[in-house]
Amino acid sequence: MEETLTKSATARQKLAVKKKQKAIVLTETQEILADPETMVALRRGLQEAREGKSIPLAQVKAELGL
Repeated sequence: MEETLTKSATARQKLAVKKKQKAIVLTETQEILADPETMVALRRGLQEAREGKSIPLAQVKAELGL
């Protein structure tokens, strides 16, 4: 019985953590969507990606010395 209770408590804790993480993600998303400047930059970036105007990751790493 104790093992079952422990598993239930652990499961509830994991669920609580997942719910908290989801709430944080939703809050961050809401903040991004509410910021006009961020949305302009996001749309611009998405358009540039569709147009193939991207920089290869290897080049970015090299420029940053990573």
